[in-house]
Amino acid sequence: MSDIELFKEKEEQENTTVTPVESSLTDTSDLVNNVREVPPVPETLNSPELAEEESKIEKAIESMAPPPLPPKMHPVDSSKMTPPPSLPPRNSSPQSSTELAPPVLPPRHVAAPSAQNQGIRIFTSPEAAKSMIIYQQEQIVKILKDETKYKAQNSSAIIPDEITEEWGKLISAPYETIHQYSVDIETLLVAHVPEDIRANVWDSLSFNYCHNWEIVYSSLLENDFISDDTLLYDLQNSDYVPADLLESIFNVIKGAILLNDDIKYNESLIFIATCIYHVVKDEVRAFGLLSTLLKFYDAKQLYLENSPGLSMLLFQFDRLLEENSPQIYSFLVKRGIRSSMYMSNYFLTFFSSILPIESSSNVMDLVFFEGLGSLLKIALTLMIKNKDKIISLEFDDLLFFLRNNLFDVYLNEGTTREENNESDDDNASVMHKNAVVSITADNLDIKKLIEDALNESSITPEELAKYESEYNEIHLNELAQQEQISQLEESNMKLQKQVRELEIKHTILSREHVTIANELLQNRLKMESVVKENTNMKLEVLGMEKEINTQIKKNKEIQRRSVPVELSKDLEKTLKKNATVMQQNLILQDRVTDLERVIEEIRRATEAGELYQPANAASDKLSKTPVIGGSWNGFKKVFS
Repeated sequence: MSDIELFKEKEEQENTTVTPVESSLTDTSDLVNNVREVPPVPETLNSPELAEEESKIEKAIESMAPPPLPPKMHPVDSSKMTPPPSLPPRNSSPQSSTELAPPVLPPRHVAAPSAQNQGIRIFTSPEAAKSMIIYQQEQIVKILKDETKYKAQNSSAIIPDEITEEWGKLISAPYETIHQYSVDIETLLVAHVPEDIRANVWDSLSFNYCHNWEIVYSSLLENDFISDDTLLYDLQNSDYVPADLLESIFNVIKGAILLNDDIKYNESLIFIATCIYHVVKDEVRAFGLLSTLLKFYDAKQLYLENSPGLSMLLFQFDRLLEENSPQIYSFLVKRGIRSSMYMSNYFLTFFSSILPIESSSNVMDLVFFEGLGSLLKIALTLMIKNKDKIISLEFDDLLFFLRNNLFDVYLNEGTTREENNESDDDNASVMHKNAVVSITADNLDIKKLIEDALNESSITPEELAKYESEYNEIHLNELAQQEQISQLEESNMKLQKQVRELEIKHTILSREHVTIANELLQNRLKMESVVKENTNMKLEVLGMEKEINTQIKKNKEIQRRSVPVELSKDLEKTLKKNATVMQQNLILQDRVTDLERVIEEIRRATEAGELYQPANAASDKLSKTPVIGGSWNGFKKVFS
């Protein structure tokens, strides 16, 4: 049935039956009623308050009814709907590694490699192959010119007579020779650097001859080095450093770190410094070459805090592996193996940690020619050459192989393996029990590896710049996210601190509240007892007052009945006369006092031989003082 017929049939059904909108609304209302459950009502509410709250909730739910749905154009047959695509199964993530992990690569489209190049791009253009050498030389010369230290000619170099003219020109005038004879330089690299002029070649390629390192080196060794004990311990426990070179290697690394005070000591520097010293056989010269590598070849970025240079190299390696061999890249990603798990140590030591010191010199040749990008060439070549072996292994064996046996493909035929007894587990894999190969200068074809890296795995500065731009973009985004996360964490910490402070205050207030509540309860109990006692006391007072009033009335009644009336009247008169006599007695006492004072004054006047002159007020007062009858007759009349 077509969509038009379904639409017409739907219109006929709408005229006779209820539209599905009403049912949808009903279902939606039921859903709202189910979602918006009424919260539990406290038990303290009485029935009128409970009814009022329920009515408010019902009105609120009715006011929040959903809007009407639009009518459906035609019914949907669920059986004809296309199911959503199923997600791929998640790969089990491996255990977190303590090594530095590169950032996640952005999604991109990778074209499948052709069958001819077998997953590796071969650049046929000579300029593309030579550009790494020219680019590195231009970078060093630019820095030297900015510091006014550039010298075009290496006049201090001693050139043996038996070497070829090309090597002689390269040692004498490296920058000019590389630009004029770039094709011959590529041929020289494939043919390898002669050992007797390797030190001179390194000096010329790195422009080490432009510096006077002797004064700088001697002054640096006089300073204290913070990691003296750690460096000395690592040197003494390293099988890579000969015993007679411990002091020299120590001084070279110490001077390089003191010159570049922003880098941190890393054990990987022991391998690089030993390889350089093995070639130049001189401390000052080895110090100069190591310092040149750190500064002009940007190797210092590998040993800074958080190793930004290592992260960049790992990212560029991932991108190159993805572009050149998508099969290997996807195989490793599906098994959760990151390049930082196996390639970090290779890059930090320039592959010296696994190669013998004689073979490490060949890798260092390539580094001095092309810079750190040459490490990517070697790593990419090793991965692609071991492609079949890599995709045949699982996680544990694969990780062990990538860390230890990548160079097996360049071992000479007949090389024997030494049994690895590190694992006592009977269930350990065969790879772990018998996988260690003793790599020496005799059984490793390092020249073939360098040749393959130069001829088959060409990398241009433009590619590296593009990958660096990608990394910086990803890194900036990550830094922005980390900054935002840091701000949120800081804000969260402040809020947590405030919450803890509020919880402490709340706890204190709760305790105070409990204490006050207990005191209030006790006071209420005391108040009730006091009120009760007060009531009892009032009742007792009222009873006592009643008893006293009764007793007073009884006493008055008794007195009234016991004393005769006439005697009572005489007693009252006597009391009145007694009061009058007492008043007269007081007046007489005052007069006696005045007379005594006058007598005293007369005595004093007589003793002084003066005539006493009484004061008028005093004489008047004495003359006017009344006397009861003028004699004692008054007392007689009182008691008669």
